[in-house]
Amino acid sequence: MIVTLQTERVRTLDQVRAFVEGSEAVDFAGAERESVYEFVRRALVRLGYERLGKSDKGLVRRSLAKVTGLSRAQLTRLIGQHRETGRIEDRRGGASACPFERRYTRADIGQLAAVDAALGQMSGPATRALMRRQYAVFGDERFERLAGLSNGHLYNQ
Repeated sequence: MIVTLQTERVRTLDQVRAFVEGSEAVDFAGAERESVYEFVRRALVRLGYERLGKSDKGLVRRSLAKVTGLSRAQLTRLIGQHRETGRIEDRRGGASACPFERRYTRADIGQLAAVDAALGQMSGPATRALMRRQYAVFGDERFERLAGLSNGHLYNQ
């Protein structure tokens, strides 16, 4: 069920106060992050957030938290962004959860497991020496990356 909350008519702090004090705990959620951000931006502009006193700003924050479902920290971040730039935008930038390039591929991990199973789980230093020798002496390209494997990485895999 989609519910649209009409808040454009709320223009004074008394109306905001009546909303915050008069309604029960409500759990509203925006359809998309951008629509929530736009709602917060419009509310800040409409109520003149920058010109308000400390207690009135707290009142506006409480009402925004109630309507949007955002946490206090999220609202603080968005309000700070609005104060600096006049806009509120998603700054996550699409960065992946793993920002660093993987050093060892799945094939390397499979190769390491095969070596470990074939040799009966030798000690870490012996396994490392064997992989380094496989590449350096015998020129086996499958061990190119594994030749430089550290003991710490060996036990992480």
